[in-house]
Amino acid sequence: MQKGDAMRASRIHTARGGLRILVLAASILLLLFAAGKTTQAQAVHVTDGDPAEWASVPALDLALPSLDGTRTVDARLQVDFDDDNIYVLVSIDDDYNRVQGALQASGSLAVQWAIDPAAGPHMGTDGVDIQTSLGLVDLWHWELDCGPDVVSGGVNLTTGGNDPACNFDDEYATSPFDRHDDAADNFLQGAYGHSNLAAGEDAAGTWYWEMMRPRATTDAQDADLTGDGPFLLALAYWDADETVDGWMDSGHLQSATAGWIQVVPGETPTVEEAAAVVTANGGTCVVGLTLLVVQAPSGTASAAAVTDAIEAACSLTVARLWTLEAGRWLAYAPGIPVDFGLTSFGPLSAVMAVLE
Repeated sequence: MQKGDAMRASRIHTARGGLRILVLAASILLLLFAAGKTTQAQAVHVTDGDPAEWASVPALDLALPSLDGTRTVDARLQVDFDDDNIYVLVSIDDDYNRVQGALQASGSLAVQWAIDPAAGPHMGTDGVDIQTSLGLVDLWHWELDCGPDVVSGGVNLTTGGNDPACNFDDEYATSPFDRHDDAADNFLQGAYGHSNLAAGEDAAGTWYWEMMRPRATTDAQDADLTGDGPFLLALAYWDADETVDGWMDSGHLQSATAGWIQVVPGETPTVEEAAAVVTANGGTCVVGLTLLVVQAPSGTASAAAVTDAIEAACSLTVARLWTLEAGRWLAYAPGIPVDFGLTSFGPLSAVMAVLE
């Protein structure tokens, strides 16, 4: 995603040759991220930039690269829902930079949602042809005119997408060259913090960008986040240390080159529940767990070989392994790295080579 750019929507891929692996969990390219879901009676999140109450919400760890591939920042995405609102916490491992009146010398963040199902993750385009829009996207675009802990967004204006006080704007785009403030209300609310504010400018630590919005709004330029999803999301972060003069529009670190992140509200199933669904549906995507269904060439692999192959080739630790049927296993691993299963199928092919 760019303050201009684009990417390809994610799909479940099948490896070449005899071994077939279906990814059934939440990684950027291949799967669904199961967000939290609470009842309305449970007070959910206070928008204050403090991550303390997010400890029990599922998290997706990400590595956000720059578009030119020369820089990367580690990030963590958490999404929670109640009946009326969606809550988002983005944690970025980077030093604290905020200079009053100098936006490009301060950190900046954007969260993007697809409005049109066909929209590309690079501000509506596919990232290859950034002149051609594939659909409309909703942008939560945050530049830091206000300090930490200050509630920003629509609280500062009753009409229009602009936030004139703090610059947490509600925007829409069809391409990197066609971005605007919403015509209707700014329904966003956000506050940010940092783990090392006391140390001041350039202090090492982690940013916390906490946001909320009603799931349904009256604005056609907002993503509809009602129902069961999946909702398509992308992230971008601008690092004030990119140049001596701060960040540049095109220099952001982003998730878009890997595809949409698919967010699904709901409780995380147990491994046993997920295994039952996989068995019943022959490989239907199950959200909320990092699962692999492995189909090895007949008679060529033991359970131990499957475990060893996955761990060696994919940098995963297999916590549990079940036999579903002859030659077919369900593996549960606590975390799939962002680079797992890239289009080249490098890791998948490596597993296949071990098993064959």
